Amino acid sequence: MSPEYARLMGVTATQGKSAMPGPLDVGAKLWEHLKRPFYDKRPERQGAGIQLGYSIARVGLGYYLAVMVAIPLGFLIGMSPADQQGASIRSSRS
Repeated sequence: MSPEYARLMGVTATQGKSAMPGPLDVGAKLWEHLKRPFYDKRPERQGAGIQLGYSIARVGLGYYLAVMVAIPLGFLIGMSPADQQGASIRSSRS
């Protein structure tokens, strides 16, 4: 192995080890995250369940805000006299 490549890859490459974790290491870490989904140690260290809850809440809030704007706006556009005039012009042309 060339010295430049060894410096690029880090210490583990020169020792013959892979820098990527193996399947057992990945499985152990996944199990660690899944067995405690609601832990809350710090703001940046929360379980998957808490993060999923926050994500669903954000989607729900966005949907609620969109509905609160879109439904009244749709009614206003639908009842607008300009739209009624445009509809009669469109129907007379066909």
